[in-house]
Amino acid sequence: MRERTIVITGVSSGLGKALFDELHSVGERLICISRRFLEEQKAGAGENVSLLACDLSKSGEVERTIEKLRKLVRTGEVIFIDNAAIIQPIGSVGALQSGQVNAAAETNFISPIRITNALAALIGIRTLTVIHVSTGAARHPIVGWPLYCATKAGLRMFYAVVAAQEKSSGRIRVHEFDPGIMDTPMQAVIREASPNEFPRSEEFKNYKKDHELSDPHTVAKRLIREYIQV
Repeated sequence: MRERTIVITGVSSGLGKALFDELHSVGERLICISRRFLEEQKAGAGENVSLLACDLSKSGEVERTIEKLRKLVRTGEVIFIDNAAIIQPIGSVGALQSGQVNAAAETNFISPIRITNALAALIGIRTLTVIHVSTGAARHPIVGWPLYCATKAGLRMFYAVVAAQEKSSGRIRVHEFDPGIMDTPMQAVIREASPNEFPRSEEFKNYKKDHELSDPHTVAKRLIREYIQV
């Protein structure tokens, strides 16, 4: 197996958990950054799996985690899967709480930028591949998701700048991956929102009722097939 390390954020549920399952099953070296870990993930920790507990909404925790990350990443190829994100707060501008705004900005925008910047600065690695898990909400305004749309759009532009910066060197490559609508806890949060908070709530309830949500493991396999090739 080639000398490489895969860093993933948000592995306790949804696409992140599916990526962990698929990559761990084939022996990839993983560094996982997540607010919490499942018992089976803790049981699998060891030489090839490092679990870094971190609330990405808290700047101090992120800084300490980045210091650990610098020590864990070896030479060779590094892949960073920027997966973690939160949909909250769902609601109208004018009703947002400062704490919610800060949490969304830190989790969805600032923390992935800090992690990417730290990895890009490591002189020992040969290449850095960033797989940014994006969303249609980064390209289209959705009423009720002001922070999610804004932070994901901002991060999309950040990675576009990184790609332009590294176009000639090729040391850092950036891929944008849109997983579509999946059957995840985030979707459950969306379905719980009232029509006043989220006018399209009935539409998203119907996605679940009509079995139109993709299985995260199916999506994870597609991401791996397209960009990681285990």
